[in-house]
Amino acid sequence: MFVNFRDDTTNITNAGFAIMATLSALSFSWARVVESDELKDRLMFAGERLLHGTLLVLVASILKYCIFSLLKLPYITNSAILEGAIKFTVGILSMLIFFNAVLFAHTGLRVLNDLLLLRFTRHRDWDDIW
Repeated sequence: MFVNFRDDTTNITNAGFAIMATLSALSFSWARVVESDELKDRLMFAGERLLHGTLLVLVASILKYCIFSLLKLPYITNSAILEGAIKFTVGILSMLIFFNAVLFAHTGLRVLNDLLLLRFTRHRDWDDIW
């Protein structure tokens, strides 16, 4: 996604940003109304991880947008070396930031999933669909 400079993948990263921001907000909202301090702390932890991932996706998306803007400048398009250096440097940087964002978001999702499974199984009929 970050190495291909022919396609603008900003829509994909914006969708990821929106999903992670929503899940982060839901985690924080759930933490406000929960009764247990231990559960509240875990929910806050999940929300913080998702929020951190959201911010990193935003930064990576801005860097990718900057690449597209820079590559339109005439003095960069006339120099293949300069164009290649910008693509490589900013592409690698945005890829590393995006990878960290995915790791943080994964941690938040894993914690939320574990908490939901624990909450579901507190009643015997949690998987009774008939």
